[in-house]
Amino acid sequence: MVIAFAQQYWGQTKSGDWILRRGLRTLFKHGNPDMLALLGYDITAAEKVTDVTLQPESDVAVIGGLTTVTYTVRAPETMPVYLGLNGSS
Repeated sequence: MVIAFAQQYWGQTKSGDWILRRGLRTLFKHGNPDMLALLGYDITAAEKVTDVTLQPESDVAVIGGLTTVTYTVRAPETMPVYLGLNGSS
């Protein structure tokens, strides 16, 4: 019902899309395919990503401290990958 509502009103106004995007956050986090398609995501993208690695700077984490994590994500050159980090892609 929520997705049907969003599909009906999506793209009418910038402010309406902003509100709908906030309302769809839980469905986004759960990876709902209909919602992802509405927002323009390729729902088969995860199958195309290979060699994902995370490497922490240290094996020990300190509560309240900072650490650096290095990551690698490999995807086809023609596929944009949104990592959600500082608005980077």
